[in-house]
Amino acid sequence: MVSSQKADIPNPIKILHVDDDLCFLDVSKQILTTEANLIVDCATGVDAALKKLEAEPYDVILSDYEMPQKNGLDFLKTLKQQNNDTPFILFTGRGREEVAIQALNLGADGYYNKQGLPETVYGELIYAIKNINEKRKMKQALQESEKRYRTIMDGASDAILIHDKKGRLIDVNQQACINLQYTKKELLTMYIEEIDSIATEDQIGGQYWADVLAGKTLTFESTHKRKDQTTFPVEVSLREMAIGEEKLIMAIARDITERKKAESEFFQKYDALERVGEAVSAGLAVISKDYRVIWANAMLRARGGLNRKCYEIYAKRDSICEDCGVRKIFEENKSLDIHEFKTTNVLGMNMWVELRATPLKDKNGAIMAALELVIPITERKKIEQQKKENQT
Repeated sequence: MVSSQKADIPNPIKILHVDDDLCFLDVSKQILTTEANLIVDCATGVDAALKKLEAEPYDVILSDYEMPQKNGLDFLKTLKQQNNDTPFILFTGRGREEVAIQALNLGADGYYNKQGLPETVYGELIYAIKNINEKRKMKQALQESEKRYRTIMDGASDAILIHDKKGRLIDVNQQACINLQYTKKELLTMYIEEIDSIATEDQIGGQYWADVLAGKTLTFESTHKRKDQTTFPVEVSLREMAIGEEKLIMAIARDITERKKAESEFFQKYDALERVGEAVSAGLAVISKDYRVIWANAMLRARGGLNRKCYEIYAKRDSICEDCGVRKIFEENKSLDIHEFKTTNVLGMNMWVELRATPLKDKNGAIMAALELVIPITERKKIEQQKKENQT
C-alpha cells in the first residue's frame, strides 16, 4: 500500500504509475523513489488503476498509452467522466506524438517519452511531477480561499458591494441583491453611483474613496436606491481590500430603516428632553454613529448647528477627542461614560463641563446613537481649587 511506503515522509507526492510492463514499473519505481518526497504505487491496467483510485487519492497519475483492453486515452476519458481532476501525465514511447496531442486536448497535464537516457527521461519527469503538483496545490488553496470568501460574503446579513476606484461594481453578495432588488448579473454591469447618489468619484464619494485607499475605515449614513427607484436609509462602512495588486473598495451597507423609524419616534418626543435639560441647566445632544449631532437642546444649539461632527462643534477639532465618551459607547459597548472636559462658552471664556454619555438603542437592543448630557461644573471646579489652595 502507498500509505506504508515512506510513511514518515512529510507531505509526500503520491504517484500512481499505470503500465502493462511489470519490469518497466519496477525500474521506474526504483528511480522515482530515490527522490525524498516521492512514493509510487503501481497498476498494470486501467481497471486496476481505477480500483486503486476508488480506495485512496493520488497526487499525480503516470500512464502508458498502449495497454491491453483499455489504453491511456480511454483511462483519461474515464477520469474526466468521473470528474476526477488528479493531474494526468502520459508517459509512453516514441511515435506517439498524435496520441500526445489527443491527450493534451482531453486535459492531460503533460506528455513525456519514456525512451532515452534514464538521467534525462526521469530528470524531466520528476521536475514535471513536482511542478504539476505544486500548481495543483496552489489551485486548491485558491479554490478554498474563494470558497471561504464566498461563504463569508453570502452569509453576511448586511449588503456587501465591492467596487473599483471608478465605482464599477466588481462583486456583490446575496443580501445586496435582496436589498436592491437586482440580480447579481445586473449589479455587476452597474456603477455604485447608480445605487448611492453621493458615491461618485467627483463628489463626496471621491473623498471617501481617497481616505479609504489611504488606509482609513469610514462609517457614514447614506441612501440606497432599489431597482423600482424607491429608496431606503443605510449605514455604510467603507474599507480597502485588494485582489492581486488592484486596490478595491468594500462597502458594507446596513439597512437602517427600523433605526430611522425609532429616531423619528424619538424626535417626536424630544420636547420632553428639552424640558429635562432646562430643568437641570444642562445641555443634551443626540449623536449618531458617525459622530454627527442629529439633535441638541437649546443650550447646545447655541454652540452651533446640527448635522455636523460633535468634535467640530463643541471642541473645535478636526478629529475625535482623545477621551471621547461617545466613542466608548460605540466602540467599547460601555453603558455609561462620565468624564470632565475643559472648553469655552459662546463668549470664548474658559469653562468646565461634566460629560455623561449613554447609548440609545432600538427595539432589538442595537445601539443606534448616543445621548450626551453636558453639565456645567465651572463653579464646582473653582470651589475644589480653592479648597486645595486653602489646604496648602
